[in-house]
Amino acid sequence: MDTAIKKRDSRAQQQIEKVTLDNKYYENRSYGAIRSKYTNAYSGGTKRNGYSNFETLRHILACPNYTFKERLNILRGTNYAWQSLGGVMATIDLVERVSSLDLPVFILHGKHDYTTTWTQANRFYESLEAPTKKMFTFSNSAHSPFIEEQERFYEIIENEILGTAMDSVR
Repeated sequence: MDTAIKKRDSRAQQQIEKVTLDNKYYENRSYGAIRSKYTNAYSGGTKRNGYSNFETLRHILACPNYTFKERLNILRGTNYAWQSLGGVMATIDLVERVSSLDLPVFILHGKHDYTTTWTQANRFYESLEAPTKKMFTFSNSAHSPFIEEQERFYEIIENEILGTAMDSVR
């Protein structure tokens, strides 16, 4: 809503205001549709320039690394994961639930992510105790820096995360 107001997008404001929010907002299809529409429209969804369900489906179906059955299972798994975990993800505060982890923690986060905001991710990162922890912010990404800033993403995986993981195993 804040972004709609800043952009003076009265149509978005009206649509957002019509959505009823209660304690089970995450089960509300109207909320989900409006949330998805405007996180993508305002460059904070899967990618800054939008990433439609059709594009997602096209990438899954076109990936040569998966069998047909695996492609279908990706779609089934995504739906099942949301049905199983959606309520938990929407209602649990990780800062309260997870104060420490006895393993290296790496957070790779897009600055423009409205799905899990930078403020939320940083709040968790700052509160967490771990033997090693690092947070990497991707300035030109929303929820998927592995798509939007692939080169930097892979450099961090190779040079920061894999090296640290191997050191902690030894």
